[in-house]
Amino acid sequence: MNPFLAALLHELGYGVTLVAGSMQAPDCHIALIVTLAGERLWVDAGNGFPYCEPIPLGDERPRLHPLLDHRLHRLEGDRWQVQHRRAGEPEWFRNYDFDLTPRAFDSFTSMIAAHYSQPGYGPFLLGLRANRYPPGRAIVIRDRVLRVVDADHDESRTLDDAGLAAALREHFSGIELPLREALACVEMRP
Repeated sequence: MNPFLAALLHELGYGVTLVAGSMQAPDCHIALIVTLAGERLWVDAGNGFPYCEPIPLGDERPRLHPLLDHRLHRLEGDRWQVQHRRAGEPEWFRNYDFDLTPRAFDSFTSMIAAHYSQPGYGPFLLGLRANRYPPGRAIVIRDRVLRVVDADHDESRTLDDAGLAAALREHFSGIELPLREALACVEMRP
């Protein structure tokens, strides 16, 4: 998602660079640094979390969301860490680190291939995932579990095939999804 967002922002005239993020493996994620009016902003639309706004580098204030709070934390030099905190809990934990070294898109070729060809390298071959973050809310499907979170409630329920199809139609309408193929992959998981 982030390289496509970078291409769009570039076409709209924004200064944007790709940077590598390290999660479970070094350089396994792509994030963006966007320059606007001389200020550098971290942007990440491809991590599946409610990062609903760009964050200026150096601004370590938490961004609060009913599902998950997040913040940028400066490490040493030009290294930064994206930290998460479950809503209502005191402890912050690492999601990923990145530095400000600009990367060309083709430097990510082997990493992108690994995400879609090596089970266990990243999350994309581990199961079904669909996330939406309407204002102040989260709708998350992971495999057969639907979770709906807002400021007043946090509800999870396990779905059968019919329930999963209904939840996808209700919460992700207008999107053509390969549901049968996804269900076959979920069934293959140990």
